[in-house]
Amino acid sequence: MSQLENIKRSKKTSIMASSISVDQIGSRPSSNYGGGKFTEISISQVRHGLVLCLAVLNLSPSALKARFNIKFKQAKDDELGNFCWCVLQTASGRQFGLRQFEMERSSGTEVLVDETSVNLSGKLNEFEQALNFSRSDFVWINPEAH
Repeated sequence: MSQLENIKRSKKTSIMASSISVDQIGSRPSSNYGGGKFTEISISQVRHGLVLCLAVLNLSPSALKARFNIKFKQAKDDELGNFCWCVLQTASGRQFGLRQFEMERSSGTEVLVDETSVNLSGKLNEFEQALNFSRSDFVWINPEAH
């Protein structure tokens, strides 16, 4: 199955307060590795379901954890299986979900935004700046974000 097909299939599994129990995560600031400015937040602080795939990083959750001290949580989708996730918030208050399904470990980590998002290009730029990434750090970018 192609990366795009997997993204379309996994779109229905959002990261939002109603789908994952709140006791799985606490709020804590993350390091500012490489000039990155973001905070890891609690699922209870997510304002909208993070379901729209903005891009796919060429880094695994374990590489992101090592680089930024991000703590990924575990969850399960009835159809797509186990996945790990976390939620980051930039200094402007914009929220991004990071998610990887076990069955897609070789494909990277999805970057998710609110499904009603507009200006995907601006959101991608903000994510890149907050975590000190460049376009070469992604294996796929939503065509609407170019």
